[in-house]
Amino acid sequence: MHPPHGPHRISKNGQIVLPKEVLQAARLESGDAVYVIVIEDPPGSILVVPMEVATRWFELGRQADQANDPEATL
Repeated sequence: MHPPHGPHRISKNGQIVLPKEVLQAARLESGDAVYVIVIEDPPGSILVVPMEVATRWFELGRQADQANDPEATL
């Protein structure tokens, strides 16, 4: 786990800038796509997930659904 960076202020239009060190640690660069997910633990937290990781999660979920219901079509 990497140490936290911040605090960072949220701009008037709701944006934040991710520090270069965070982008490098997450192997993200300008133009990459991410999903932002509100998580429950700890309450009020968010998770930033690279599109490639989220795509794998979605595929694993689809496969699990099909394994539980072989007649399911997605």
